[in-house]
Amino acid sequence: MAERESVEGQDRPWPELTKAEKLGAVTNVALDIAREILALGVDPSDTRILQIVKDTALSVISNQIRVDTAVLAASVSSPAGLTDNERRERARKAIAEAFAERPQPGNSTLDSDSGS
Repeated sequence: MAERESVEGQDRPWPELTKAEKLGAVTNVALDIAREILALGVDPSDTRILQIVKDTALSVISNQIRVDTAVLAASVSSPAGLTDNERRERARKAIAEAFAERPQPGNSTLDSDSGS
């Protein structure tokens, strides 16, 4: 039997939604949960809750920076004279760069390879 659960604001059941529609729906739920976690506040005596609130806040900020970077990179690139495939490839590269792992400060191997 097919699952008939539908998403609020959608007329179609969950299995019939596109990936983008599903992602949008679960992103809305995740943002609501993140807000609830952040609303717990910071109690320095409860290190477990403090860690959860801190990690949630940093995750939300980091993801927003990545999205803003990808949007900015896409808006700066002039699409004039580019084919659809070239524009898609530029967008993929901008998104990949925005989500690329960044080295942590102090973990560089260059510091130890100074040759001294």
